[in-house]
Amino acid sequence: MKLDTVYLFLNYIRRKDPIGGSIAISELNTLLPIVAFKFFKKIFGLPEQYQKGARDPILGFGLNNISEEKIRPLKVLPVTLSIDSEGYADYPEGYFHKSTCHYVYEMPDDSGPRNINVPFVNDAKFNERRTTVLDIPSLKDPVANLHSIYIRFLPTELETVYLEYIKLPTTPVMGYVVDSTTAENIYVNKGAYCEILTPGSAGNTITLLVGAVTLGSYTTISGDTANDVMIGLNASVNVGNLSHNVKSVYDGEKVVLIDLGETYIVLTATPTGGITLNKTNFTQWSTQFDWENDGDSMNDIVEMLLEMMGISNRDIPITQWAAKEQEK
Repeated sequence: MKLDTVYLFLNYIRRKDPIGGSIAISELNTLLPIVAFKFFKKIFGLPEQYQKGARDPILGFGLNNISEEKIRPLKVLPVTLSIDSEGYADYPEGYFHKSTCHYVYEMPDDSGPRNINVPFVNDAKFNERRTTVLDIPSLKDPVANLHSIYIRFLPTELETVYLEYIKLPTTPVMGYVVDSTTAENIYVNKGAYCEILTPGSAGNTITLLVGAVTLGSYTTISGDTANDVMIGLNASVNVGNLSHNVKSVYDGEKVVLIDLGETYIVLTATPTGGITLNKTNFTQWSTQFDWENDGDSMNDIVEMLLEMMGISNRDIPITQWAAKEQEK
């Protein structure tokens, strides 16, 4: 479920109540990172679920197959950590929780490389291993410890390890553009945009293409401004949008080409004469939830959003409905 579907569904539910209504996309973008982390807490294991007499929470990382499936989009494949001469390595980007760690040990008998597991221990055990003379860490028996700003390893001769970990959830953002004519908010995920800087002279042309496909073109007429050229270009692209699967929106500053097929537009703009422009191709204007392909998770996320929106609007029926759905 992509963000445009989330947005439409939220507004559909809210319009069921007389005091409900559309939420501004700017407001939705404020709530999205909050609800992403709230859902992340739920599937990783809420601290408040650890109650007296209950060893484990109802849902949490490593408890069952359902938990594993929910966490799966946040699992990062092994990344290489470089360890300095004192045994310190930086945390990888977006790190939240360790999964597994190993390094490749070259056997001295030339029998080939061997993967050695690197266990993580608490501070007391790490300090014990660092000072003991009976159980000294070695390349065959290494150890690691989580510190405030880095990961510590013993022995310090380790140079490289491979760490799998759980990352923090991606911050979702619903990208949109406001149509200068209708004031409508148009969802944008992937596409390109073109900004005309100078309109050139009468008879000059500007053509927009994707590969060999012409999206639209405009010929400058006497007296045209840069805005006039963009308005004409915008209209030209939309004449054939059903055939090239690209929608054009003019927001008063630039012509935004929205790729309705969700593939990456590589825009080519060919001006003649004195027409000058800036163009940008983008693979990502919106940032989706990590769980966009998990319908069950997205339903939970939508219910959390509805509960938060109902509270902010004193909309008790919506809040009660969302809370009830989450209890199922």
